[in-house]
Amino acid sequence: MSDGLKEARYNLSVEETIDTIVRYYQMPRDARRQTLYIQGPPGTAKTEAVAQACERLHEVLGEEVKYFSKSAIMDGPEDVKGIPFLNAEARVCDWLISRALPRTGRWIVLVDDLPMAARATQNSYCKIFREGQLEEAEYYPEDTIMFIAAGNRDIDKAGTEKMGSALKTRFANVTVQPTTEEWCDWATSKGLNPFVIAYHRNRPGELYHFEPDAYNFPTLRGWEGVSNIVQYYADVPHQMSALIEGLIGPGHASEFLAFYEVRADLPDLDAILAGENIVPESIDALSVTCSSLVQKVIEMDTKEHAKGTERLVEYALHLLESRKVEFGEVMMRDLLRSKVLGLFAERSKGFDKFSQRSVQYTH
Repeated sequence: MSDGLKEARYNLSVEETIDTIVRYYQMPRDARRQTLYIQGPPGTAKTEAVAQACERLHEVLGEEVKYFSKSAIMDGPEDVKGIPFLNAEARVCDWLISRALPRTGRWIVLVDDLPMAARATQNSYCKIFREGQLEEAEYYPEDTIMFIAAGNRDIDKAGTEKMGSALKTRFANVTVQPTTEEWCDWATSKGLNPFVIAYHRNRPGELYHFEPDAYNFPTLRGWEGVSNIVQYYADVPHQMSALIEGLIGPGHASEFLAFYEVRADLPDLDAILAGENIVPESIDALSVTCSSLVQKVIEMDTKEHAKGTERLVEYALHLLESRKVEFGEVMMRDLLRSKVLGLFAERSKGFDKFSQRSVQYTH
């Protein structure tokens, strides 16, 4: 990871951040008096981590935990505290708040981009972050509704407004620092373009480069965009290159596009799946081949998953025996971590043999 992410002793990976949110949600209301605040540079999966935590909680609790996100940039103080109106009969002033905020059920409410909101808006959130309710507006959500805040840091130069100490002390702050390995695993599970995944496996320092004065620079969000552009613009290379440059900046785009040229050296994937053990000589081409094969089998008809996985395990074993140990192990890891193919890989005929050979070749 580049120096774009300033190191701290207790930075969390995205997976650790998701697990932290899941555990925090399951704590009693009184034990989470401080609101969880997720901070980090732009494009480092802060928002995605909260959404994935809701999915994980569904698996853990067996009940749906809904996800509600609101951008603090769009709020004024009245959007948080409510709008005053005259109750003529009672001769008092009451408050109206948005119906959008959930009151019942299981929810995680993310207040995103908090540091980019006006200072008055930030301060208006103090009470709801501290107590989870607003007495004036009679907003008393159930204990199964948890608020989380997220945003960039002052050092990220992302147009943040410095938060006051009264608000800061209401938070339990965690900083997200994604790793290339976990991003590649996530990208594989989401079906991102194999060239993008292979590029980062071979160049782990390119995932994130913080360049505050540049119009754009590499981020996790940007690389997901690159994957989409490669998929839909491959037939118009000049336009593809321009869009990729606009996503990650000119220098990094040039490096990726140079890597993308290895597609001319790729073997016939169907021939490999049919049983031929073709191993590209180029490391870059082999990396793309491995990622592409896994993705190709995932996209097969469900009835073909077992057979396709069996063949990939055989090919991974061949890579081990061809002294391409790292590539064989990465392919096997992708298979085992895949929700679609993982069980087939564990039950494959060659799995035990692969495990034994892997130990033999790595020791």
